[in-house]
Amino acid sequence: MKKYNIYKATREIKDRDISEIVQGCTFFCDGVSEELIKSCDTLEEAKEVLAKYKTDITAYGGCYLVTEYYVLPEIYDEDGEIVESGDIEEITKMKIGVEDEDWNVVKTFDNLKEADNFIHSDERELTLIY
Repeated sequence: MKKYNIYKATREIKDRDISEIVQGCTFFCDGVSEELIKSCDTLEEAKEVLAKYKTDITAYGGCYLVTEYYVLPEIYDEDGEIVESGDIEEITKMKIGVEDEDWNVVKTFDNLKEADNFIHSDERELTLIY
């Protein structure tokens, strides 16, 4: 039986590795915590569920905690065990905004390194929003 599973994947990334914080950075690597959120019968249903979630980036103590969500098709045997996994069908978007002093979004990025570089190259007091 085929199911479309929504997973939550969380990874800690050190400040020095900021360039690794891009869409998909939490998948299929060491040090990732994965959690099954929900199993769906159809891809359409899974996409509707996924739309309720968003990528999150939290800065703390010289690291970033990145959480992403994705839809993965998986085939189960008669005992309910996963026997085959497909390719990721959809993933939450990484959207990193930059706000000015008046809380106006100045620019949006899909990775943290470019957003960080933009903030440090601009004379205004800018803030990252995840």
